[in-house]
Amino acid sequence: HQGTRMLVSLGPVERLLIASRAIWFYLGKIFWPAKLTFIYPQWRIDPTSPIAYSWPIAVAVAVVLIFYGRRFFGRSVEVAALFFVMTLGPLLGFVMLYTFRYTFVADHYQYLASIGPIALASAGLVTLSRLSRTLQRLVGGTSFAILIGLGLSTWRQSATYRDAETLWRTTIAKNPGCWMAYNNLGVVQFEKGNVEDAIEKYQQSLGLHPDYPEAHYNLGSALLQNGYADEAIRHCEEALKIQPNEPDAHIVLGNAFMAKQDVDRAIAHYEQALTLRPEDSNAHYNLGIALQEKGETDRAAREYEKARQYEPRD
Repeated sequence: HQGTRMLVSLGPVERLLIASRAIWFYLGKIFWPAKLTFIYPQWRIDPTSPIAYSWPIAVAVAVVLIFYGRRFFGRSVEVAALFFVMTLGPLLGFVMLYTFRYTFVADHYQYLASIGPIALASAGLVTLSRLSRTLQRLVGGTSFAILIGLGLSTWRQSATYRDAETLWRTTIAKNPGCWMAYNNLGVVQFEKGNVEDAIEKYQQSLGLHPDYPEAHYNLGSALLQNGYADEAIRHCEEALKIQPNEPDAHIVLGNAFMAKQDVDRAIAHYEQALTLRPEDSNAHYNLGIALQEKGETDRAAREYEKARQYEPRD
């Protein structure tokens, strides 16, 4: 799909620039967890800009300082840094992930890796507190204040995840260019029956990222709900140009052709969807309706049975 083509085009230099910047991003979020968001803006990687190389240069300087600092601090800093970088390694950008189509970093990627820097900082505070009773009280009070501050921040941040609508609205507020969040908020609004608002959100998503197949067929589904079958067909066909093997686009196309009383073409698209995703109960059910419309009741009954098999609660 489109996201994969974009990722494959990144060369070794771009991946190195992403990885080196990500190291400092994650380290910064550990010790100053401000402006957290579910989906961060995707960085623009420009290998021709000298500023882009400040990140790998900073990594190189840190390596040199850690190496020569061993005589003063022992190997603790080295071990913590190695643990941090090696644990993050598969998620830094050298290996392309699906999520890189919309962001190069995510807070949850560093949960395990953060053990290294946190353990080092904790050990440093303990060592410092042993130097004098005054420092011990200072470290104890500072640690308590940090815990209170982090607890309050966690409580506030957790409100972001109250429900899907809150999550995507908060994401958009912090990252207005997040086309995926607009699409997902559109899905939430569509499910709530707010079709007009869903259409607006899908259009905003496509305004930011015109080659986003999910937004195209979701917009098609919403337009079909409002009676615009031809527009729905156009958007679903556009989705299939971008991502040909997308079963949901075929299902919406089938629904659109059913609305136009073109039962044969509807059946063809439902069958295509089931070729791509045989366990899709919705496609089986809709195909059953189309077959029943043609008078093929035996085949329709088999499709209804399959729909019930894959979704027994329906």
